[in-house]
Amino acid sequence: MQQKPSNWPGESALEIIPEIFSEFHESTWPPKSVEAPQGTSPVGDWSISRQLTGGMLPTQVRGASGHSIASGQVSIPQLPAHMSPWGFGQYRLGPGGRCTVYASQFGGYTTVPDRRIALGEFTVAPISGASTEAKVSLDLDEYSLRLRKPFTLKWTYSETDRLDAAWVVHQVARAGGYYAVPEPISTTLLSFPLMGSSVPDRSATNPNTNVTGELAWADHDGQIGLASGATVLANASDDPDAWYVTLDHNGLGSVVLKVPGCDNITFTVAAASVTATRDSVETLQVPILGAPSASSGWRRIQFQVNLKGFSMRARAEGTSYGAYSSKTWTPVRVSPPRGQVRGVGDAVARGVQFSTTTATEIFGRGNKAKINSTGSILTGLLDVPVAPGWDLLQEIASSTGGAVWMDETGTLIFRSRDLLRGTGNYGETIEALEQVETLGWIIDPADQADRVELTYKPTIVTKSADETTIWESDSPLLIRVGTPKVLFVDIDGTTDRLSRWVPLWDTRYPEGSLSRWAASFALDGSGSRPADDSVSIKTSMVSSSRIKITITNKNTSAIWMVDGNGNPAITLRTSLLVTAGDPVTISKGVSANQAVSPLELSTGAWIQDADAAQTVLHWAASQTEVAQPVLQGMRVVPNLARQLGDLVRIIDPITNLRSKALITGITLNGDHSQYSQELDLTLVAVTFDDWDQFMQPNSLDSFTALDAFLQAQQIRSFNDLDEWGQDFGGTL
Repeated sequence: MQQKPSNWPGESALEIIPEIFSEFHESTWPPKSVEAPQGTSPVGDWSISRQLTGGMLPTQVRGASGHSIASGQVSIPQLPAHMSPWGFGQYRLGPGGRCTVYASQFGGYTTVPDRRIALGEFTVAPISGASTEAKVSLDLDEYSLRLRKPFTLKWTYSETDRLDAAWVVHQVARAGGYYAVPEPISTTLLSFPLMGSSVPDRSATNPNTNVTGELAWADHDGQIGLASGATVLANASDDPDAWYVTLDHNGLGSVVLKVPGCDNITFTVAAASVTATRDSVETLQVPILGAPSASSGWRRIQFQVNLKGFSMRARAEGTSYGAYSSKTWTPVRVSPPRGQVRGVGDAVARGVQFSTTTATEIFGRGNKAKINSTGSILTGLLDVPVAPGWDLLQEIASSTGGAVWMDETGTLIFRSRDLLRGTGNYGETIEALEQVETLGWIIDPADQADRVELTYKPTIVTKSADETTIWESDSPLLIRVGTPKVLFVDIDGTTDRLSRWVPLWDTRYPEGSLSRWAASFALDGSGSRPADDSVSIKTSMVSSSRIKITITNKNTSAIWMVDGNGNPAITLRTSLLVTAGDPVTISKGVSANQAVSPLELSTGAWIQDADAAQTVLHWAASQTEVAQPVLQGMRVVPNLARQLGDLVRIIDPITNLRSKALITGITLNGDHSQYSQELDLTLVAVTFDDWDQFMQPNSLDSFTALDAFLQAQQIRSFNDLDEWGQDFGGTL
């Protein structure tokens, strides 16, 4: 749910109609008016619709796309001088631009973000009008252009990493300019995004990363980060005397760090302070100026430390630094300069950066993507084509049971199947008698399956001493002088380690090892061969399974890439190859020959682990065991802060409905005199997380205590328990 401006009118008997505006980015139209500056216009009629798809939601079990695109339509007034496609300057209309639609309750047009509620970021599609009409109508499609460009994925294999598919979502989002954590700045020497991978995105090259302890990922406020337990380490390229350390953490537990090059001082970041500890004994604690008091969301913290003379200070986002606190410590410097990060207790950390400047620009960045963990751990990135980012996000979402969409503020949201099943606390209660005009519902037998089959691809990791062949030329290649030959080859599997090139006749290395080439001035391989240093071959990974090979001939005449017998002679090898094993199909439900309404799911290469496959299978089976009802087109008292994916509580005493529900559809319509809101809600069952949150504060830590509690609630039968368990007697 969006945060409403502090003075936004609440619900009351007297409905206050908000004013709707549309800002057209980098546009000369519409002209300036009394109500808004050039490029912005008040809106007359308007409608915006959003639908959440994916996650095995009811009515979408078979063939859901996995991602949602909002659409809408607005009309803007014509001025005395009409706008048209053939107009001049600020009166010339054209489609395709970007616009932001928002609502205001504060006397009209405003540029202050906290005095308006966003309704969406869109691309202007068709525009229509007529000479006799006083308005222009604009169709709107949600703005996602940056994610529709071809995306190329590269990765780094690490034996100590546990690569969650959320890391791929993070890479796609970042390539489109949607940052969950800030991008490293020019003075960042070491950076751990910790968005489903321990591998840093900036570090010294050797060694790249290491993990001690059991690496795990956790979610806080619907976003992934490093769970406590494991220590992630990597080398920086330098070890200056002054560091600025920036990190996001959840305000719970603590995050323990070491700055690169300093071995005897650790830094512990808690909710409101940073403590430096020397040699595990002496400490220096400084407050985090401006630290948030609540721990519900993420907070961005930065602390500055000077190792010479040792001084330290800390601040939270939006706050200036205060005075230093200091000690007469002598840090122990080590080489190579290695930094590290570790969570303690309930801490979740991400976006850890070690920089040499204040990095003020880091604050306020990295908040345009909210990415949840997928629970799918990948050994290698297989079958990842060069494709638009949206397509890749859709594929990951549908394969893992999640969903992806853009919210009203232009933030990319990726939710896992666990959050889509209703895990967590609801944000508001909707009372049917007071807030709902109609309570329509639908239940579809197509959502029910008596057998679920899931097919996934396990992986095979082949390691060798540069002896694994991944590509060979199948025909002689002619390499002319002065014009490098560039080849793009696709391999079966993926790697990040390409063996270096040596001539076929080089006997210093074992036969069949390293990447090899041979060349001759004659097609049949006869005659003299070129000198070893007269042929240059360079290789690089273009994507996870595509390799670029560049061959340069430094001789004075053309050469053929053949051996002494005229056979093609270019062989590319690797020390590591990850390939897909045979597809594995698992099932739950009745036997195949008894199934009446089976459901087949293919996860491609996005599920590679047997445990993850079983989790998704059981999730899908639980969602389809019984057809679930959906409340559709439920007209409610409008609340513009509601968003897709919000968890609410719906109560209808007439039909005895009491349940948590997920908002899966929002339709808004309005004009100057009125506005309305319709919701689609998917009812969600009580989860184990709900039971935990109910039982712990009520001290129900044994069967005896639970039995006594149920008796006190007059629950004497399973029917009584079912009715009470809908929402724990109205306390959920």
